[in-house]
Amino acid sequence: KVLHPGSPKMPKGCGVLGPSTILRDGEEGAIVAHGEVAKAVPDASSSTEAPTWLLDGRSWVGLELESADAGVENPDLGLPGDRYCIRLEIAGKWRMVTWEKVSTDSVLTAPDTTTALLRAPGRKAEEEGPDLTATKYYVVGSWSDWEFRAMEEDPSMPGLVSLDIWLTSNYGVDFQIVRNTDWDQAFYPRVLGAGDGSIVEVLGPDDLGGEAAWRIEGSLGQRFRIQFQRSREPGGSDSCAVSWRAMSGLGTSGSTSEGAA
Repeated sequence: KVLHPGSPKMPKGCGVLGPSTILRDGEEGAIVAHGEVAKAVPDASSSTEAPTWLLDGRSWVGLELESADAGVENPDLGLPGDRYCIRLEIAGKWRMVTWEKVSTDSVLTAPDTTTALLRAPGRKAEEEGPDLTATKYYVVGSWSDWEFRAMEEDPSMPGLVSLDIWLTSNYGVDFQIVRNTDWDQAFYPRVLGAGDGSIVEVLGPDDLGGEAAWRIEGSLGQRFRIQFQRSREPGGSDSCAVSWRAMSGLGTSGSTSEGAA
C-alpha cells in the first residue's frame, strides 16, 4: 500500500491520499480504506499515470513550465548529486509532503514528521557528486517502434555508452535517449530533427522533448553506431554529448550534438 498525491507529478505541499493498493499491469479495482471506498493506484515503476510527487531540480529560466513564474528561479534548483530531505508532515488527520535541499549533516526530524534523505543511487553519505555510470541508458527510435534498446558501456571510458543500429528504410530514422526506461528522463536535441553536420545542445533529462529527436540519414541496411557521453564538469554542471557514425562501406557520414546542463 502507498501514500500518494492523487495525480501525477504533483508539487510539494499538496495533500496526501491513501494508503492505497498498488495496481499491477492489467489490474483494475478499488479498496476500502478507513471505511471509505478508495481507488487503487497504478504502479509508479511501470506507469506514467501513477500519482506521484515531482521533485523538479531544473532551472526555470528559459522554460515554459506551469510551475514557473516569469523571472523567478526554481527554489528546488539542483545539480546531479545534490541531496534533498523529504518530509511527511502529520497533524491529526491532515498530512502533507514537503522537501528541501540540504547538506549532509543538516537533516533534522521534527515531531510527527517522517524524513528521508534523497541522494544519488549507490552513493555513500560522505561521497560528493553523482555516480553517472551507475545507471542504464536506452535508445528509442522510429526503426524499433520506439521500444527501449539498451546501450553498452565502454569500459575504457567512464560515462560513454553506445548502440549499433541498422537502418530499416532509405528515409532515415529518428531517435532519443532515455535513462532507466523512464520517459520522464529523456535526452533530446534543442533543434527538431537535428541531423548530419549539426552541433546542437543536448537537453534533458526531462519529459519536455515531445517530438524533438535526432535524425540519422542513410541507406537501407546501413549500420550506424550511436554514442552518448555524460560527464560531470568542474563546478557540478552535467555535460552530455550525442554522436553517431557509419560503421560499414555504405556511408561515412557522422554527426555530433553537445550540451551542458
